[in-house]
Amino acid sequence: MQCLKENMMLSTPYMNFNTRLTLTPRAIVIGVHNIRSLPAHHLDLLNQPLLQSATAICLTETHLSPTHISDRFTLPGFHLLRHDRCTNDSAISTTPRGGVAMYIRSSTGYQPFQLATQHDGLEIQCVTIHPEHHQPICLLIVYRSPSTPVSQFHTSFYTLLSTVITMSTPIIITGDFNFNLLTKQHKSDTRNTLATYGFEQYVKHPTHISGSLLDHVYSNLQLDIYQHPTYYSDHHMIWIACNGDANHGDDN
Repeated sequence: MQCLKENMMLSTPYMNFNTRLTLTPRAIVIGVHNIRSLPAHHLDLLNQPLLQSATAICLTETHLSPTHISDRFTLPGFHLLRHDRCTNDSAISTTPRGGVAMYIRSSTGYQPFQLATQHDGLEIQCVTIHPEHHQPICLLIVYRSPSTPVSQFHTSFYTLLSTVITMSTPIIITGDFNFNLLTKQHKSDTRNTLATYGFEQYVKHPTHISGSLLDHVYSNLQLDIYQHPTYYSDHHMIWIACNGDANHGDDN
């Protein structure tokens, strides 16, 4: 495992990411990852070279429960916000998995908020962040369990979009949606919906070792996306960089 870890770290173009971020020193940087258990991989997260540049880190499949004490999973310079899996939701598997969380940079103001409507089958955490030198951004992390039917997800996701679009702040919605946007049907359905609400999906390449694009980033901001594999998860780590400018609807 140690050999695999070292080889992965050497083969990942971290220097290229850092060089690009250096060109925009005030960029908002958000990491997104299906960590496949925060208790198992907390130390691996601590060793992420780009952590020092991050405004926030969004995690899915944290596998945390009320028995896990937050102080065991601190990142220096960050506040941890948790949304552990609620097994009362019949639309989500009751297995001890799932869960979402955010780490917010201590120097960044933030306000957690609850959505007014239910979104069955989705695990969601919502925070408005107030990055220095930038307008506030509404940040949502989403996890869809594979046991949730895609049709049910679409209904919940459309409701989510129609809810958050009424907010006055720019929006980033990200996480593990567990359906492959590289398939023609999913790509077409999602693109049509996003166009209706003025959002774009920014991840263009596979994010899972299966070759599927499961981890998505939706926003009405203009974003840059960088991604790389990790040695401890079957999902890529995704880095979002933005300067806070609105998306003017350019169609790539």
